Amino acid sequence: LMYRPDRIDIIFDSASKVGLPVWAGFSSRNKDGLIALTTDYEYSFKKMISNVKHLKLDAVGIMHCDISVIEESIKELKEVYNLPIMAYPEVAVFNFPHYDMSNVIQPNDYLVEAKKWKDAGAQIIGGCCGTKPDHIKQLRELIDQITKESNIKTYQNSKSIETMEALKTEYTNLHDKYETLETTNNGLQQQNSKSIETMEGMKMKYNEQNQQ
Repeated sequence: LMYRPDRIDIIFDSASKVGLPVWAGFSSRNKDGLIALTTDYEYSFKKMISNVKHLKLDAVGIMHCDISVIEESIKELKEVYNLPIMAYPEVAVFNFPHYDMSNVIQPNDYLVEAKKWKDAGAQIIGGCCGTKPDHIKQLRELIDQITKESNIKTYQNSKSIETMEALKTEYTNLHDKYETLETTNNGLQQQNSKSIETMEGMKMKYNEQNQQ
């Protein structure tokens, strides 16, 4: 979780030397627009996520923040990055020194929200503070939905390919028929031409005989 802009370069320089994928997570809140979770309460979320744009990252995301800001945060991440996006919201309220778990979102409602994040552009979805195994289990249905959509798209693409191949075959057959007709037509024209020549020859011979 990146919340100190002055430490970002140091942290990611160290992380890049490990040889593993590097993901950058950010947190945001809503205060007349998205602001980042930092020691500076006027630091915009867009400015915060742009601080690491020059670094080689494998994924970026929004985490450790209320569900209400997830969709908007994903949209801003997409405006800055063309990378896989993760969403790890918290569902409990922190009242120092403990988390208040009395009003945690139900797992089935969490799935409803997760579908919105997926539609907004998130490819990696999990949970942060307050989420339990039951919340994560519900995401299985989202995976099934994505798999189903992928299968449908694959099926549609295969049908499109089949249709294109059928059209191609039909075009080839029509083209072959056209070539055959054209060859036949040329043959008939040649025969007509020969017939005309024969008729002209017979006419000339007839005229010559009459003249004699």
